[in-house]
Amino acid sequence: MELNEIHNLLDKYNNGQANDDEKAYVESWYLAQGDSTQFPQARDLLEDFFNSRKILHMHMHGKQSLVLLRRIIAGAAIVILCLSIGYYWHLRVTSRPTLKEQVVKSGIKPVGNKASLLLSNGKRIQLEDGKSGAVAEEAGIKIIKKANGQLVYEAIGGRASDLKNVLYNTIETPRGGQYQVNLPDGTKVWLNAGTVFRYPVCFGVAKERRVELTGEGYFEVAKDKRHPFIVHSPAQEVEVLGTHFNINAYIEEPAVKTTLVEGSVSVYTLNKKNVLNPVLLKPGQQAVLDTHGLVVHEADTEQEIAWKNGVFLFNDEPLELIMRRISRWYDVDIEYQGGDRKQLYGGGVSRYENVSKVLEKLELLGGIHFKIEGRRIYVMK
Repeated sequence: MELNEIHNLLDKYNNGQANDDEKAYVESWYLAQGDSTQFPQARDLLEDFFNSRKILHMHMHGKQSLVLLRRIIAGAAIVILCLSIGYYWHLRVTSRPTLKEQVVKSGIKPVGNKASLLLSNGKRIQLEDGKSGAVAEEAGIKIIKKANGQLVYEAIGGRASDLKNVLYNTIETPRGGQYQVNLPDGTKVWLNAGTVFRYPVCFGVAKERRVELTGEGYFEVAKDKRHPFIVHSPAQEVEVLGTHFNINAYIEEPAVKTTLVEGSVSVYTLNKKNVLNPVLLKPGQQAVLDTHGLVVHEADTEQEIAWKNGVFLFNDEPLELIMRRISRWYDVDIEYQGGDRKQLYGGGVSRYENVSKVLEKLELLGGIHFKIEGRRIYVMK
């Protein structure tokens, strides 16, 4: 791409006129250049660029913050571009060591495709990257492990529909792990780190397709009007016929969030005495259930399912929430020695980076500093 074409593309991005492909190109190029070994000064330059602008992305909300973030990214990309074609920038000298100086290579990466499968007979099978093939057979269903982190349930010659007793399997992803389950009805479920998912081996004899989730999962439910698909999670149930949605129901989080991407779902809140009236969600809406009740609002669906697509995407989120996500995905412990836990940050980075790279990108936004010792991250001002 010629220099004038790059400038035109960045201008379109900065002015909000870029299409989805152009936006993706600019953002991926920016993230890649931040780690470029070809231009080793780029990261220090970016730090100066962000630190010199106190408006930043913090303490701002909604569309205004997204526009600002795009301007900052575009500006940073232009500056790096200038550096790459020969401009000189006077780098700020700081007494505080950078993360790269503390830990040249932290070595802390997410585990990847890893989970354990508990069969109905009590046998536990470890699922990791590597050899694929059939791992078990239960109730006329063959359970097959694929090489790309998928567990597939396939009926053997129609025998599964003759079952009279419902048998359950449970798959559990550790901190730092993820997995995908393809159920025998055609439903696909992506499981985030630190998640427990319990489901029938076969739905054949039941009037409804009922599963249980604690943690986070993205569902693409196969359509079946005669058999509703119901997901039970702490304090709520979600009922669908066929749709795409995400549920975030970690025990350590203050709320259960259900985000609808496609179709429609009914969200039922539960208490010890009865089931309350359902709330119907439309695509692009999110139901948030906490101790104060259930609230529905418009959602940033791209952000909510970014984890499934291999991206950390934050839009005005408090530091403590971001650090909990990092803790689960990288299997690290977090200790606060300073910094404002409620301060809001925004941005995006690949989930497959080393944890030190993710933290460096947060530091660029200012107001926070990190130190890594073993599998513990210290948060400092």
